[in-house]
This record gives sequence, C-alpha cells and structure tokens, in this order.
Amino acid sequence: LLQTNLRFGKKTMTRTLILFRHAKADSAFPDDPPLSETGRRHHVLNVKNLKESGLKIDALFSSPLRRAQETAEILGDNFDLEVALLPELAEDDVAALVELAEQLPEETTTVFVGHAPTLAELGRRLSKTHDFVELAPGQMRIVSF
Repeated sequence: LLQTNLRFGKKTMTRTLILFRHAKADSAFPDDPPLSETGRRHHVLNVKNLKESGLKIDALFSSPLRRAQETAEILGDNFDLEVALLPELAEDDVAALVELAEQLPEETTTVFVGHAPTLAELGRRLSKTHDFVELAPGQMRIVSF
C-alpha cells in the first residue's frame, strides 16, 4: 500500500498513539493510590530519556485515577502539555477508546496514560496483532495506525 501511494503521489497518513501504563503505585494506599517514591523516581528518568530522544507529543490524555494522573503530570511538565482527563481510560471500555483513537488528527502523536489490561487490549485492536503484550507499571508501547 505504501509503495502504491508513493507511486501515485499520495501521502499515507498515520496516527501515533503512545500507550503509557501508570508508574508503580504505592501499595500502602488501597483506594486510588498515588505513585510510590520508587515509581515516581523511575518514571522521571524514563520521561527524561524520552524527552532527550527528540520525540514530539501533540496531546496527553490520562485516566482520572490518581496514579495515572501523577504519571501524566510528569510527562506534561516535561513536554509542556496540559493533561486532559479521559474517563474511558479508567472504565475498561476498549471499544470507546478505539473509537476515540481513530478520531485523533492524522500525523499527530498522542499519549494515553492508563491501566492494565485496558491499554494492552487497545494496542491489540489498533495494531491488529495478537502479540501485543501487557504493560508493566511505567512501561509504554507505541502504536501507529
């Protein structure tokens, strides 16, 4: 398809979605826990490396749960982005998330910060592959579609 589009002078439009699982949460808080100090420290280092890679992020969405919001805020602070809350990221409604992702502007990079297993299932559906693995706390995967 890409070769065909190039031959006829058409540009293939894609969206890039970075699926970011929240960093490690503090298990001392059973209800809506914040990030643990270790999780926060590791995430700050990961985001610093991501920033140094030259990646450009156009939009940042987060689950409204505290651990995801704190993870997203670290990203937002480093990439100078506001965090927009997206309740669907906490509701395990993968079909709604697929629909939202498909409505994102083409040629943009967007981050969704959320939870397992929702992010992995979203990645499977968007990438149309069954080998999209679960994300550990603080891990990310990039999907282009």
